[in-house]
Amino acid sequence: MSRVLSLVFCLTVFGGGLTAQQTRVLPFPAAGMEGSTQTPHFSGYGGGRAQQVIDAWAVTHGSAVLNELALRADGRTMPAVPSRTFSQLKLSLGYTSKTALTMSQTFATNRTGAQTVMFSGAFTLPPQIANIRPFNIVWKFQKPFVFVSPKGNLLVEFEVPIKPTKSNYFIDAHAVSNVGGSSWSFGKNGPFKSAERYTFACLSPQSVIPGGKLAVGASGLTRAIPAAIAFGLSNHKYGPIPLPFDLAGVGAPGNHLYVSVDFMFIPTWTQTVSGWKYDLGMSIPNAAGLKGLNLYMQTLFVDAKSNNLGWVTSAGLGVTISGNVRHTQLLGHWDYQKATGMWTPGVGMVMQFTGLLP
Repeated sequence: MSRVLSLVFCLTVFGGGLTAQQTRVLPFPAAGMEGSTQTPHFSGYGGGRAQQVIDAWAVTHGSAVLNELALRADGRTMPAVPSRTFSQLKLSLGYTSKTALTMSQTFATNRTGAQTVMFSGAFTLPPQIANIRPFNIVWKFQKPFVFVSPKGNLLVEFEVPIKPTKSNYFIDAHAVSNVGGSSWSFGKNGPFKSAERYTFACLSPQSVIPGGKLAVGASGLTRAIPAAIAFGLSNHKYGPIPLPFDLAGVGAPGNHLYVSVDFMFIPTWTQTVSGWKYDLGMSIPNAAGLKGLNLYMQTLFVDAKSNNLGWVTSAGLGVTISGNVRHTQLLGHWDYQKATGMWTPGVGMVMQFTGLLP
């Protein structure tokens, strides 16, 4: 275990604090996977209007500075498509007293607070390659949007004032039911010399809510291996160190540090008929302020035979502490002049915000 502690100490010396610049994907469950559905609004019919309400707690519990908004094209049903240029597109951000559960089907009714135009002009949707869907539909704001949670919920609105013509350029979306938190994996497991095959996962994402429980575990190993579970608040930066951090340079090729090491736990192994495993569970305080918090984890195995460093790292695991109700709702219509729109309850366009997101 001294190998773990010594490297953590070195990283702590070099990584004094966490950077505030972050990304946040909403709805939360779509952060680590393709959305469960798609939407034609605002681009699938060549024009129209789309509004999305995002409950304030899902953005921040205080103040956030939004510098960029990105979307991704649908990857489930949409084949490769060429680029498409709109002669005019307007993107606005603002406040609303409506929530994801109380949003009106009348567009004007949802604009209960000040709205700020963040982009207005010609815009080109990039071409998309089949089955590869990055967040490459991007608006970088010339002036940041400061969102203050107590002022209301966030309203995002797109307006494309052109005649509808079907273009088949659909946007990724996700249906959120009245369930708890979410989890996702990122990165990859590092190699053991003994070719261990195992999984590292959140055991009950639906319980990751205020007052619930966070349970994670690794299973499928052929032996009990000394290990520590690193927990962090970032998977982008560990102080000045960008993540993921490739450990090949310090003697562990194929291994990466994926999370900021803010605190650690030592797990206890149990032997089962399918191999060795550990489960770690902890209670989550019943505090509303925890809703929307992202937490990142990674197992750090100590195995001197696998590489010169004596470390093998698991893939990263992210969880979002969510409420027990949905937090986004999309409303849209292919005719931008229509006063009312259409929706599927619980469906939200998958959005990635970049900025200062405490």
